[in-house]
Amino acid sequence: MGRSALVCVTHNNCGTLVRCLESIFNNTSAPYHLFLVDNASGDATPDLYRQLPPTATVVRNGTNRWWAGGINQGIRLAGDDFDRIFFLNDDIELPRRWLERLGGLLDANPDVGAIGPLNSNPNDWQCYDRVRTEMGVATLPAAPDVDRHDLAAMDALVSRNADPPGIGIRGMLAFFCVGLRREAVARVGLLDEAFVMGGDDDDYCRRLARAGFGLALALNTYVLHHGSQSINRLDEGTRAEFRRRNLARLAEKYPPSP
Repeated sequence: MGRSALVCVTHNNCGTLVRCLESIFNNTSAPYHLFLVDNASGDATPDLYRQLPPTATVVRNGTNRWWAGGINQGIRLAGDDFDRIFFLNDDIELPRRWLERLGGLLDANPDVGAIGPLNSNPNDWQCYDRVRTEMGVATLPAAPDVDRHDLAAMDALVSRNADPPGIGIRGMLAFFCVGLRREAVARVGLLDEAFVMGGDDDDYCRRLARAGFGLALALNTYVLHHGSQSINRLDEGTRAEFRRRNLARLAEKYPPSP
């Protein structure tokens, strides 16, 4: 398996970032380098950086460049030295061998440009139970006695029952955790920084499709996604304005067919 660049963007999320970093460093055995982009955190987050191993590079911005801007910094830093680029939210926790599974599926399917895992957040369409019921994936059992926030138990459940290990999908992947083929990023380019806290994943998946790349959902990999940690700290008026701007940008780029 080739080497992967992991790009994680953070802003004042010290509590969740600690758990995210622990899961990366403890549960990632395939070759990788982490590019951690800090968007001007004013909490205790910078104190964490004194403890990071040499498999991590930290970029500290003087202003908040938002998620898309931070991801683009990581893409530029990674350059052409990696076979895959993974975008990671700072509010996720990853299971053992997550990178081997997602990277292996990406390598085995050259037409796929991006792949994402199942997760725990009921607000995401990639939530385990929503995929099982709404997409009718029969190999995912109901498992009512398994706590959806027990990462080890859920990871064992999906790795044991996933057959096939992944499926092609249409539409979009949520970018809380997504792996992209390096040549797909090279062809499609950087994220559109006009999107703020939403819309950037929808836009990028459409651009991947236009470039001829497919999308895949890994049924054998499960992550915890605590979800919306940053945006929930904003007042409702600001959140509504971001939603309005993001929807307007999508409508501008993808007008309805006449």
